[in-house]
Amino acid sequence: MLEGFTDPVHDSQRIFRQILEAMSRPGSVVTLDPLPAAPAGLHRASFALCLALLDHDSTVWLDAALQNDAWQHLSFHTGAPLVAMAEAAFALIADGHDLPDLARVPLGQAEYPERGVTLIIQVDGFDGPQPRFLKGPGIDGTASLAVRGLDDAFWTAIAANQHRFPLGFDAVLVHDTNIVAVPRSTIVSTHPAEA
Repeated sequence: MLEGFTDPVHDSQRIFRQILEAMSRPGSVVTLDPLPAAPAGLHRASFALCLALLDHDSTVWLDAALQNDAWQHLSFHTGAPLVAMAEAAFALIADGHDLPDLARVPLGQAEYPERGVTLIIQVDGFDGPQPRFLKGPGIDGTASLAVRGLDDAFWTAIAANQHRFPLGFDAVLVHDTNIVAVPRSTIVSTHPAEA
């Protein structure tokens, strides 16, 4: 079993602050550091996110590619219960090329919008050829985000998501030690003039 955080309390607090930084500045690349080694199938930042965010009260859905060695490590370190997608507070997706049906994810309810799921999606990088343009809270004007290894179904789901606010899902895209947040309050377009 791989070790988790060296100093669980302080390391979790540090990673949580870095997650808040990413969520407050959508589209910005935030590097998580230092990080523990991750089990096969997980990027180091994904493992750190899970160590900081998951506990025995945090329901999580994992795609099939992670329901093996990765899940054993996550279960051991966090105690988070594995549930069906419709019941998940967090959903961990191993490959942005192979997304689940994002129409099935929890979006919260009018009385409890915070029950919308947080997606953690692993991608190939943040240097893709087709930038998307983001605006909304935390963005000064317009931000540009170019992701490699993310199916277009994500952007279709984001387009639907932005019309549901305050309901909807939040997304954290992960590559290696870096994360980018796309909260439900963010408006995304393919052209800067539309953002």
